[in-house]
Amino acid sequence: MRKTGGRDLKSDPVRCHPVVVNGCRFGLVGWWAACLSVVVLFLPSPAWAAPTCDLALTPPVPGETVRRFSPAHRGGHWGVDLASPWAGTVRAPVSGTVTFAGRVAGRLSVTIAPDDRLRVSVSYLSSVRVSAGQWIEVGGMLGRSGADHGLPAVHLSLRVDGRYANPEPALACGRRASHPLGRLRLVPARGAAR
Repeated sequence: MRKTGGRDLKSDPVRCHPVVVNGCRFGLVGWWAACLSVVVLFLPSPAWAAPTCDLALTPPVPGETVRRFSPAHRGGHWGVDLASPWAGTVRAPVSGTVTFAGRVAGRLSVTIAPDDRLRVSVSYLSSVRVSAGQWIEVGGMLGRSGADHGLPAVHLSLRVDGRYANPEPALACGRRASHPLGRLRLVPARGAAR
C-alpha cells in the first residue's frame, strides 16, 4: 500500500487516481469535472445549436442572400437583400395587416404588421398588388421584384419595437419550417404500446 503525504491512497477515493495537468494534481472528482466540462463545451445542447424561433419569416423570394444585415450609425444596411429575377413573384414573409404599400425614397415597398411590436418590410419592388389595411396570409402575393442597387433582388427588413433587427435568424427559422424535413412528425410504430 502506497502512502502520499501521510495519507493512504486506498482509503482516500478522491486521491485514488490522481490526474496531473500542467503540474497540478486532480483527484477523481477533478477528473470527472474535467470530462463533464469537455462534454458541455463540445456537445452543445439544442438551445445552443439552433436559434430560438419566436418569429419565423418565410423568404419572400426563393433566392439566396446577396447582401447581409450590417447596420451602422448613419447609412448601413438595415436588412438583407435576396436575389430574385426581375419581375419575379414576391410573397408575404409573414401573415399580418399591410400597414404601408407605396413608395419610399422613390422605391416601392410593402410593410406588414404581424402584431403590435413587429414590422416586416419588403422593398425594391417593381409592382405592388396589395394595399394598406389589407390582411395578407404568409405566402400571399405582395407584388413583383425589382432591383436593389442595380442588382435584381428584394430587400427584407424587420423592426421590433421600432428598432431594426437582423431578419436572418427569423429567415432561418422560416426556411427550416418550410423544408419538407422540417415538418416531420413521429408516429407510433405498428404494434407499439399506446
